Amino acid sequence: MSKMTIVRENLLQPLQSLLAIVERRHTNPILSNVLMEIDGDLLVIKGTDLEVQIRTTTKPETLDFSEPLVVSARKLHDIVRSLKENSLVILEYSDRKLLIKSGKSRFNLLTHNPNDYLGMGRGEEIKNPVTITQGKLKFMLEQVEYSVAQQDVRFYLNGTFLSVGTGKMVTVATDAHRLAYCSQNIASNTEFIEVILPRRSVSELIKLLKVNEENVSFGLIQNQVVFNFSNIEFLSKVIEGKYPDYNRVIPTNHYRGFTISRLVLLQSLQRASILSNDKVKGVRFLINKGNLTIICNNGDHEEAHEEIEIDYSHDPIDIGFNITYLIDVLQHVDVEFLTCTFGDVGSSLLITIPENEIEFKYVVMPMRI
Repeated sequence: MSKMTIVRENLLQPLQSLLAIVERRHTNPILSNVLMEIDGDLLVIKGTDLEVQIRTTTKPETLDFSEPLVVSARKLHDIVRSLKENSLVILEYSDRKLLIKSGKSRFNLLTHNPNDYLGMGRGEEIKNPVTITQGKLKFMLEQVEYSVAQQDVRFYLNGTFLSVGTGKMVTVATDAHRLAYCSQNIASNTEFIEVILPRRSVSELIKLLKVNEENVSFGLIQNQVVFNFSNIEFLSKVIEGKYPDYNRVIPTNHYRGFTISRLVLLQSLQRASILSNDKVKGVRFLINKGNLTIICNNGDHEEAHEEIEIDYSHDPIDIGFNITYLIDVLQHVDVEFLTCTFGDVGSSLLITIPENEIEFKYVVMPMRI
């Protein structure tokens, strides 16, 4: 019989990290389970949906475990979560059954044959991984991930582009109607890296990364990318293909613009969107000297009208946009002020952050209203 004793929180936290990826409905039921095995004095818990794999480690109080086991992720998680905080949990495994004990509580779970468990194989170790703080990587992914395409036939648009080279890291996402770009300087001696991360991988990675100064290292292994941070190894498939040249989309010659409070603009757009057309979701920007007028209307001839004072002295502009695209960026970029610039009539809108250590650009194509 194998046996270990572990503090409730030290078992619960790894299970919570894995739960999201094993909770999906799988054609193979074995993927709703986690694999638990021993590595030295550590308990290793692994879960996968064959696109993303999370391997996390934790240290038991006592350990006399010799064989791996495969058990339901949801049942084990719910049992451990229901126990008293900071209580000791005893796991005993024999004859394909896992006994969980804590205080006067007892639970018996059936397990599966570890040989039936499907995992994502990985290649050699990364030679020169990229290193960055968790907080910075999380921030860079958050600033662009909402712009990823939704099931586009151009499969390379269904992910976030990440590149590292010449001391700079860049993240980009686009659905061909809007584009979000974020970059910052980093200390890196790695070779040039370009990778397209699937939408789901980025979403799960953002959840796991913390806003702190602890490092995360990552690199490519054939058609996979692996991130290592805290006690987690995050392995993901990548989207194969060439990402479009985003530099051609980002305007460089916009000469008309204004700086505005992000919160004031967001609140005005949210109010105006109440009367926007449900299908078109359009908003008109009427920009005149010292004034921005926001107009939304719908098929019932109802209209919302908002005015904001701005510092603007160029020619008037009357241009339309998808209001959802504007609200998206204003909700994700947590700064006090934004700069909006325009070119000729009918050109795109470029949103940037003035005087920020991390460079951010957001391009929205115009629409007819």
